[in-house]
Amino acid sequence: MGIAAKSATARISLLRRQAGKVIAEKKIPRRDALEGLSDEELQDVDSVLQIAYFLQYRQAASSRAERTLGEVVKIIEQAAADIEGSEHRSEEALARAEAAVGRMTESHRRAMPRLGTDGSHKWFKQFNKY
Repeated sequence: MGIAAKSATARISLLRRQAGKVIAEKKIPRRDALEGLSDEELQDVDSVLQIAYFLQYRQAASSRAERTLGEVVKIIEQAAADIEGSEHRSEEALARAEAAVGRMTESHRRAMPRLGTDGSHKWFKQFNKY
């Protein structure tokens, strides 16, 4: 994999290692490595380093933003799933309640002719006391 195919952070790290290796091979102390450069070359190196640090910062910020956005999406998906589950449970409870009311109404309809509509049945009279 070439340098261009890697992330900005990986490319910067690779270039630093390569530069450090060359400096080490030439047995130049890191501090002395910049001493032979002209003012213009030093400004160029400084500019490149500033850009490199900026890119590293942006990469890190982008990664944090991506992780945060991923967490927010998970929270929203979970909330949506919870709401859908709640709606489903509510619909089931309503259907069971409607079925129970229907059974009670049917039982009442079947029982009324046996009780008598005038309330003369002994059980009906006891029930009306309460």
